[in-house]
Amino acid sequence: MKKRLLLMLVIMLACLSAILFTACGMGGTLGNESGCVHDWDGDWENILEPTCGASGLRQLICGKASCEQFKLNTIDATQHLFGAWAVVQEATCLVAGAEIRVCSKDATHTEIKVIASAGHIWGDWLDEGDVTCDEGGKQIRTCETCNQTAEQTIEGGCNFGEPVETVAPTCDEDGEAEATCQRTGCTEFENSAIPALGCDWEEPVVIEPSCEESGSSTKTCERCGDSDIEVLDKLACDFEWTVVNEPTCTDEGLKREECKNCGAFGENEVIPIDTETDSGHNYIEEGDDLVCEFCGDIFDNGEDDTEPDEPIEP
Repeated sequence: MKKRLLLMLVIMLACLSAILFTACGMGGTLGNESGCVHDWDGDWENILEPTCGASGLRQLICGKASCEQFKLNTIDATQHLFGAWAVVQEATCLVAGAEIRVCSKDATHTEIKVIASAGHIWGDWLDEGDVTCDEGGKQIRTCETCNQTAEQTIEGGCNFGEPVETVAPTCDEDGEAEATCQRTGCTEFENSAIPALGCDWEEPVVIEPSCEESGSSTKTCERCGDSDIEVLDKLACDFEWTVVNEPTCTDEGLKREECKNCGAFGENEVIPIDTETDSGHNYIEEGDDLVCEFCGDIFDNGEDDTEPDEPIEP
């Protein structure tokens, strides 16, 4: 409070001085009738320290000994330096709480944050006193946080617990479970079915089909050992033509179908004589021989071309 009063007093004095004296050309500078050439090379002096809620004030005095002129300038307020949050009121299930933090520079500066109420966290409904299946009764539940309780009236009827398995299910047959009434003195129970599990199949074992035999894909259940077999249809033969005998100029050739998968034979087909005129060989001279220009056959005239042995002189 004293600092604020001092600040107001200094500002008022500065304003009054600005009115009484002639300014020397700088905003916020008090005047001087003597016409002093001011020396402003000195250091600023804080006359009111800034806080995290208010600006401060500083002055710069002319360095000439005979001059009493000075400048005033404001100092920006500093930032708050808040400490850790501290809970001042705990939140309950229905009422909000609060926490506060205080500026270490000025304890009058604080921030408050609301802690939202969480609502009740209820436990299970429990029978209160004698609750019968024929007449009903009262149930109560308790908040796990604040221990507040709530009540409800229930009609008659059994209160069955969680079903307990009595017959385990298999891959293809349902199992059974039994739930008993939880009320004192009641022996009622109810049965329910547990759905069949279904087989847990392993990776299938595959026998590939061929052109002659069907294949199969067999999978086995890891749980019960049952098998499931799927028949894979036989493959259709995939034929391609294979030449058995090449044709010549005088004789036909032969080709037949052969399956690429199983090697079985299909249809046969004659390959025509491979000449342009169907007139047989057409021999041309190649060196000392006559060779067919179509099939490469060498002409044989039946004569013995070997030279006779030289005669033996007596």
